[in-house]
Amino acid sequence: MKDATGAMESTSGDVGDISKVGELKGDSTYRGYAFVFLFVFIATGVGWLGRSFLYLPDDVIIYLYVIVVSALLYSWGPALLASILSVLAFDFFFFPPVLEFNFADIHYVATFGAMFCVGLLVSKLTSRIRREQRKSVERERRTAALYALSRALGAAKDESQAAELIVHHAVTVLGVSSALLMPDAAGALGIVASEGAVPYQSDEQLAAAWTFEHGQAAGRGTGTHANARVVCVPLAAARSTMGVLVANVTPTELDLQRREVLEAFGRQGALSISGLRAAEQLKVAEMRARTEAMRGALLSSVSRDLRTPLANITEAAVLLRDKSELLGQERRAAALVAVCAEAERMEQLIAKLLDMSQLESGEHVLQRIWLPCEELLSAALGIVQNKIVNLTIRTDIPPDLPLIAVEPPLVEHLLANLFENAVNYAGPRATVDVMAHSAENALVVEIADNGPGIPIGTEERIFEKFYRASKSDQGGSGLGLAICRAIIEIHGGSISASNRPSGGAAFRVTIPLVGTPPELPSEQELSFV
Repeated sequence: MKDATGAMESTSGDVGDISKVGELKGDSTYRGYAFVFLFVFIATGVGWLGRSFLYLPDDVIIYLYVIVVSALLYSWGPALLASILSVLAFDFFFFPPVLEFNFADIHYVATFGAMFCVGLLVSKLTSRIRREQRKSVERERRTAALYALSRALGAAKDESQAAELIVHHAVTVLGVSSALLMPDAAGALGIVASEGAVPYQSDEQLAAAWTFEHGQAAGRGTGTHANARVVCVPLAAARSTMGVLVANVTPTELDLQRREVLEAFGRQGALSISGLRAAEQLKVAEMRARTEAMRGALLSSVSRDLRTPLANITEAAVLLRDKSELLGQERRAAALVAVCAEAERMEQLIAKLLDMSQLESGEHVLQRIWLPCEELLSAALGIVQNKIVNLTIRTDIPPDLPLIAVEPPLVEHLLANLFENAVNYAGPRATVDVMAHSAENALVVEIADNGPGIPIGTEERIFEKFYRASKSDQGGSGLGLAICRAIIEIHGGSISASNRPSGGAAFRVTIPLVGTPPELPSEQELSFV
């Protein structure tokens, strides 16, 4: 999954050092005790070197510094050791008789006791502060991990990508192999995403099934199916469980912080997948509503557009059947012409509906042929030559335009629709300008008329099916421009409409230049032939 991988890489940097969640340990290490000996030795050396001008209270302050620093840097154990060593060093090196232990003098018992009590008090307070600090750091890292996962899931496009992201972040945070199980169409749990080796035998299957059924954690470190080599947490939404997140953890790796993070990932993943499913359901509902609206529009348009020609054909046919002998030759001929014209109108409407259905099916495979632009325009004019007899057509087409690879019947149909649209809306005696020029990797053809133009705000809507810019009866079906857009889009191009500054509508068709055109024969080769 390329998108999922990209989302993983883009968010992995935001996770930071959260893989250490749950790994914070106490500070009572051997190094701390060793440094306490060093601190007491340095303090004793400083006091011994300054014994000529330092007094006993000064030496007490020096040792108190040692105790406080030990408590701040390490836990209560090194601080307690610092208190004991400081009392012993002070008594041995500085309290008379020097270089002898003497605890008999009642005057210094309070000093010894104060040094020891201060060490205990400071170490206790410092230990509490450091414990709260560790909890705060753990909460911050846990929040950062959830934020990183939430942001990554926000960009997920489907459930498969969301599953990949959940597993990837679980592995990144916990440092153990993980997998995500979700039910298939038959309801059986199966692995949909995994990273690393995750055991999934009978014990693990039972634990995962129990978690999915009851919506509670099971497996290693829990009271249910504890023989499993994995811990299973549910992806539980409000009323249902959508899957099971499985982590392959050892007893030494499974602590409260890791399990809390895993369960939080399960809840976050459930929310994300629930949202994706809701969005998919909404999309399906919108598609159904759009289909129903399209079906209604189709029935309305077809019934409206077919009613008039059918009525005219019926009227003319009844007249010819019942009163043929009473009609003169001219009226019989007019009735026959009306029947043929209305039948042709119905045929054109049905052909447009079939063309639109075929283009929107997505099954059409283009048969591209290299042709010059002039040939396509000439063929399009030939298609509608009976309707553009009185049009004034002005062309501005440079001779050096590149060849374009298109399916000729489709593009000719597109251009013919634009000429027919000019006749319908600008009038049969309008002036139409046909211009073409090459742009960056494309050929642009513009067909503009001098009619009333396009109503403001409908420049995009006129390309919708069954939409008509004018409420007046122009004899159109509202499908011509929709077919134009469908044709140019399957060629990878675009079509747009706008109003000309001098008045009238202008349609711009952009046809991309794809492939390498064939070499044209030289004039010498043509003359030889």
